Amino acid sequence: MKKFLKKVVPLFLTTAMCAGLLAGCGEESDGRVKIEVMQYKREATSTFEQLEKEFEAQNPDIDVVITSPNDATVIIKTRLIKNDAPDIIGIGGDRAFADFVEGGVIDDISDFEGLSKVKPEYLQMTKDLELIPKEGYYAVPFAANANGVLYNKDMFAEHGWEIPKTWDEFIALLEQIKSEGVTPICFTLKESWTDLAAWNSIDASINSPELFQKVNEGETTFSEAYGLTADKYQQLLQYGQDDPFAYGYNDGCVGFGGGESAMFLQGSWAIPQILSSNPDMNIGCFPMPATNNVDDNVLTSGVDLLFSVMEGTEHREECLRFIDFMIQHDSVAAYTSEQQAVSCIEGDFEYAKSIEELAPYFEAGKVQDFPDHHYPAEMPAGDMIQGFLLNGDKETFLNNFDTEWVKTNRDIINKLKKLEEQS
Repeated sequence: MKKFLKKVVPLFLTTAMCAGLLAGCGEESDGRVKIEVMQYKREATSTFEQLEKEFEAQNPDIDVVITSPNDATVIIKTRLIKNDAPDIIGIGGDRAFADFVEGGVIDDISDFEGLSKVKPEYLQMTKDLELIPKEGYYAVPFAANANGVLYNKDMFAEHGWEIPKTWDEFIALLEQIKSEGVTPICFTLKESWTDLAAWNSIDASINSPELFQKVNEGETTFSEAYGLTADKYQQLLQYGQDDPFAYGYNDGCVGFGGGESAMFLQGSWAIPQILSSNPDMNIGCFPMPATNNVDDNVLTSGVDLLFSVMEGTEHREECLRFIDFMIQHDSVAAYTSEQQAVSCIEGDFEYAKSIEELAPYFEAGKVQDFPDHHYPAEMPAGDMIQGFLLNGDKETFLNNFDTEWVKTNRDIINKLKKLEEQS
């Protein structure tokens, strides 16, 4: 990602200064303004098709074209190189978004009145992602997800197990479940990307989003910050199946759905796949109680879908009209209901049955972004965590994390140093 932007953004910005970004589709022969929205949630294609029809019915002067390609983020980068950006992008609130903001290819929409409808905690997440803090706002968070501990509600009720509120209570519960001959947790560590779910839910209550800026500015290191997270994750392994590295993601969804374990350390995105193997399963979810201070324990929740207007579009007003339509109650309700998502927009929206227990955390704003949303795509975080869980060498793992972070963030770190020298 960083190598890509280092090469692409200067060329892109130079072209933009000379000729504008030429974003979007322009005007059709019938006089309607045509705008293009490229979004990455392919599973929501049918939902967007319906919303597209409703928007055009209410806005007959605009023809909106919504595309949902595979690898949308990669395609957006490619089109930026070709000076052919869509008018609006719909992507996740992660490092790719941060790179787009840093590259100067997303418009500042601070003047958009609809920002006042966004829950402040999710709007702040988009600011926390910025590699170098900027003035203004560059996205409208639309939908969120949640990451915690999925559990078999019927199994819990049958055995009389209580939902834990602290780390010690969680470990005591795991011991109790294990003593009753039930596997407490189903791990899926055969695929390294899956280990990030538990990592995120543990670390979100231990470290704040300011950690990444502090590391980049040389105020601390991951060796200093991640030791406790690593210890807690390693402690959980003894409560999994005999070989926690035998199962991949699909195996885990089927296994948990089939009653092989009482809990599954995954997020809300896994629920549809679990239910596809067992439609009658009664699934619940509670936040990972990663500390012994109840007030410090948060729900890991991030921006799953945001909308940004691309810099240079010739139809900024029409783009903001579309986004304003999307954040209206009926549009949000349609999307969150069909996609089992959580709204980033203020309002009275129903929660999916499987995550309704998390409502107090969402409503109180007691949420923290996924730490890995700050990790560069080329940084092998999942592989490093998997290696640590295999060999138990924490010191090497933490040192490698620092090394890989510096390697994949070198440009930003150097830029921050220059800014510090100039101040």
